Amino acid sequence: MRATRGRWRGLCERLGAKGNPITGRTIDSTYDEIITAYTGLDRHYHNLSHINEGLILLDEVSHLADDPDTLEMAWWWHDYICKAGESDNERQSADAGQKALVDLAISPKNRIRVECHTLATKHDFIPESNDSRLIVCIDLAGLAFPPELFDQVTDNIRKEYAQLSDNNFRTGQAIFFRRFLENRPSIYLTEYFRDRYETQAQENIRRLIAKADT
Repeated sequence: MRATRGRWRGLCERLGAKGNPITGRTIDSTYDEIITAYTGLDRHYHNLSHINEGLILLDEVSHLADDPDTLEMAWWWHDYICKAGESDNERQSADAGQKALVDLAISPKNRIRVECHTLATKHDFIPESNDSRLIVCIDLAGLAFPPELFDQVTDNIRKEYAQLSDNNFRTGQAIFFRRFLENRPSIYLTEYFRDRYETQAQENIRRLIAKADT
């Protein structure tokens, strides 16, 4: 199931969400806010298609999660804020999610889990928890797309960085991925994703870096 209102309502109900008569926030109004964010005209990759693809993968691996509901909630929020060139998008997304979940009366324990999983998608550290590792793998699944589709994804990400020259964008990507690969034993942090996606993702990244060096 994709990012439908019904799916969102079911998730919120399982987590005990309630509307807030003081702030006026409801389960439905929060869904509308999230969909508006992911369908903005500046979203070319970090958009609703990305959320849908992740939800499909999340359903595929839900049996591997310790708490599928907080993992899914984090996925809905992880790219809520996406401003090209800013380094704290994940922090801002996590903060926006926390504000909404407080309003919806989600328990502190579950809010903390959602926040931790959201911050893990910054990809600048290796998280310890199983579910944070799963969200990292889901977020990076696009790295293992077939070459033509991977190139299309790269082009869509390029559109989100319209303020950069082509050379600066390619160089920046290459620097990011070199550092990324240096700081982890593998791209994917779970056996499920490594077995299925690691080889193709490594090939795609090597090709991307080689293009930047030419």
